[in-house]
Amino acid sequence: MTQLQKLQKSVGLTIPDKLLTSVPNSTKTEVSIYNAHTDIGVKKLKNFDTLEDLALMNSYIMRWAKNFGLAFPSSDDLNMFSNFIRKNYPTLNIIDIDECINLATTDSLHLPKDVKPYGELSCFYISRVLNAYKLYKNDVVAKVRKEASKLLIEENNVPSEAEQLESFKQILILAKDTLNNGRFYYDSGNILFMFIYKNKLVNIEELSEEALKYGERQFNADAKKTVDTATSKVNKRFIEEINQTKRQKIVNYAKKYVVNDWIKKTDIQLFINQQLKFEML
Repeated sequence: MTQLQKLQKSVGLTIPDKLLTSVPNSTKTEVSIYNAHTDIGVKKLKNFDTLEDLALMNSYIMRWAKNFGLAFPSSDDLNMFSNFIRKNYPTLNIIDIDECINLATTDSLHLPKDVKPYGELSCFYISRVLNAYKLYKNDVVAKVRKEASKLLIEENNVPSEAEQLESFKQILILAKDTLNNGRFYYDSGNILFMFIYKNKLVNIEELSEEALKYGERQFNADAKKTVDTATSKVNKRFIEEINQTKRQKIVNYAKKYVVNDWIKKTDIQLFINQQLKFEML
C-alpha cells in the first residue's frame, strides 16, 4: 500500500507503516482498512474500468465461491456480479472486498441466519453481505480515526530528548538573567520548583518557614492592593473568596521563593555544563 507522507495527498490521516501495530484498540487489519479508505492512491470500485480491474474483481468473486464450497459462476455471471458490486458499492475498494470475504468466511459479520448463498452466489446474497460489511467498516474507520489522530499528534509533536533538554536550559538561563537584572522570577506553572523538588537540589524543610513567611507577606500585600483599588462596597462574598484562596496563594508564593533562592545561589552555567541531564527533567 502506498504510504502517504503528505496529508494533502490523503482524504484523512494515513497511518505510516511503522505505526500499523501501534494504534490503540485497533488490529493491523483494521488499520489497513482505514488506510485504504483514506488513501486516494487506492482505487475505488467505481473506477474499475480496465480489463485488469475486471479480472481482479472476478478473481475475488471466484475465491468467494471457493471459500463457501459453491459452484463457480459462469463468465456471464461473473461479469454480472462485478458490475453489480461496482454500481451499488462504488466507494469500496478491493481491500474491502478481500476483507469482506474473509469476514464472511469466518462468520464474523454476524449475519442473520437466513442470509445464506444456498449453493451459489447471487446478487441478493452478495448485497446482504456487503451491506453488513459497510456497517462494520464504518465503525472501524471511526474508531481508528479517533485513535490514529491522537497517535499521530503524539508522534509528530513530541520533541526529542535533546530538544527538551535545550528548552529547559533556556528556561534556566532566562531565570538567572531575570534575577541578574534585579527582577523577581515568576516561575510559571511551577516548572523550576518541581525540577528542584524532584532532584532534591535544596532542603525544602530548611527553607519552608522562611518561604512561607515570604508567601504570607506577598499575599497580604496583594490582598490589600485588591481591596484598596476596589469600590468601597466590597461585598461579603468577595472577602470570602480572598480568604478561601489564601493558603493556596501563600504556598504558591513560597514555591517561587524557593526557586529564586536556588537560582540566586547557583552558578547556572556551571550547573548546565556539569550536572544537568535529561533524566532530571
